[in-house]
Amino acid sequence: MFFCFIFVSANSQRMKKTYYTISNKSDSAEIRIYGYIAPYASEGNSRRLSTALRELAEKHSKITIRVNSGGGDVAEAVAIYNIIESTDAHVTIIVEGIAASAMSFICMAADHVIMGKATRLMLHKISGGAWGSAKTMRDRADMMDKWEEDLYSLYAEKTGMTEADIKAKFFQEGKDVWISAKDALKYGLADEIATGTVKKAPSKKIENVEDLYNHYQTQIDNFYKPTNNNMNKEQLAMIGLPENATEAEIAAKLTELNNKATAPAPVPAKPAETPATAPVNEADANELKTLRAERVSNLLNKAQAEGKFTAEGRAAFETMANNNYDDAKAVIDAMPGREKLNFDASKGGAASNTDRSKWTVEEWFNNDHAGLENMKANEPEKYEALVNKAYSN
Repeated sequence: MFFCFIFVSANSQRMKKTYYTISNKSDSAEIRIYGYIAPYASEGNSRRLSTALRELAEKHSKITIRVNSGGGDVAEAVAIYNIIESTDAHVTIIVEGIAASAMSFICMAADHVIMGKATRLMLHKISGGAWGSAKTMRDRADMMDKWEEDLYSLYAEKTGMTEADIKAKFFQEGKDVWISAKDALKYGLADEIATGTVKKAPSKKIENVEDLYNHYQTQIDNFYKPTNNNMNKEQLAMIGLPENATEAEIAAKLTELNNKATAPAPVPAKPAETPATAPVNEADANELKTLRAERVSNLLNKAQAEGKFTAEGRAAFETMANNNYDDAKAVIDAMPGREKLNFDASKGGAASNTDRSKWTVEEWFNNDHAGLENMKANEPEKYEALVNKAYSN
C-alpha cells in the first residue's frame, strides 16, 4: 500500500514546527522522517522537505536522513525521491526501523544507505483505487502499471540488477516482500549495516531480534489493524465484554455465544413418531451446501476488506455465519469498517452532521479522508487554501 502520512520531527510544537535538527558538527545536519507520507500531513511532505534540504545544503556538505516509515502516497514519495537525488550535499539515509513501500524507493535516492540491526525494507506492487466509469478504472489500472515500471528503474539503478529481475524478485502479485538488512546488503539495496548497539525501547524490554522487529511492526500495524474489530462500547456491552476487550477476547466470546445458540436440543424420552419424508436428492443438497458456503464467504470477504475484522478474528464470524447467516450479517453490517489507506481514495465524503467549516486539514484527514480527497478533486481552490493555512502555522 502506497498511501499514508509523514510524521517528521522531534521537539515540535503545535503552532511552530521544527522539521530538521542540526548536529554539533559544522559540516553535517540531520533530518528525521518517522511515520507516513502524504502531501497534507501536518509535518513532513515534499514541499517542506524541499525547503529544509535547500536551506541545509547551503551550509552543510553532509546531510543524514533517519527514517522509520511504512510508506505512503506514491506521488509524494516520487517527489521526495527527486528532491533528495538533486540535493548538492552528500545524503546518507539510515533505516532505524522499517523503510516499507514508498519509503523503500525513497531510500534509493541517497548516496549511501545504512540499515540498523534487525531493520527491514519492504517492497510490493502499487495499490490504489478509482471512482467512475469502467473506462476510468481501466485507465487508472494502466497508469498504475506504467508508474510501477518507472519505479523498477529506481531500484535497478541502485542495485545494478535488471528491471526484469527487480520485478520478478520484489514485485510479486499480492505479496509484501520483506528484506532483512543482510539481504538488502547482498542485493545492493543498502550499502552498510550499522555496527552500533540496538537501543531498547522504554515501553517493553527487547531480548532478541524478534522482539525488536515486532516492536517496529506494531507501530505500522496500528495504522491498519482495527482495534477491537471496530466494535464500539455499546456493541461490546451487548455481548458482555468491557470497552477495552481485546480482539482475542471478542473472538472467544463470539465463539462461546455461537456454541450456546447452536447447542442441540435435548432428546425427548419418547420421541414422537417421525413422519415419512421424501428422499433427499444428493445433487440438490450439495448444490445448496455450495451456495450457502459461497454466501458466507462473500459476506466475510467483503467485511474483512472493509476492515471490520482481521484475518485472525474471521474464524469467529465464520462460525456465526455458518450457524445463522441472517444474525451474523446483521452484526457485521452494524460494525463500522476502517477507512482504507489507499494511494488514491474514492471521491465520496462520509456523511456527517458535524460542522466542518472550521476543520483543519489534519481534522479532515483523520475524520473524513474521503471527503478531503473529494474536496481536492472538485473544490481545488478550497483544498489549496486549507493546505496553505496548515503550512502558515
